[in-house]
Amino acid sequence: MPFPPNFEWTSPKVKGSPFYFGVDEYKTLVEYLNQKLAYFKKTKVSKTTVTKGEKVTATIMNDILDGLTRLGASDVPSKVSTGQKITASFLNSIRDSLNSVKKPS
Repeated sequence: MPFPPNFEWTSPKVKGSPFYFGVDEYKTLVEYLNQKLAYFKKTKVSKTTVTKGEKVTATIMNDILDGLTRLGASDVPSKVSTGQKITASFLNSIRDSLNSVKKPS
């Protein structure tokens, strides 16, 4: 199984600016995360897709954070609470945490 490349958002997440975090970006994030989890033979994230209009709940986001923790990723953001706003900074922290997991040498 090939090691996945670094993950990048398809649309930038810039503090103080409106940003997009939709169905396709969620799916791509989870695909990258699950590829790395599979590479290291760890349990994958179960919610692989969301549908248009579906809210990305705290439970869904915390499942992603748990996946990053299982990988031993660096600087995994703190778990989120119901009603907590998802910020550009938070999403960029998830990206950076996922990209901190490197292929063993």
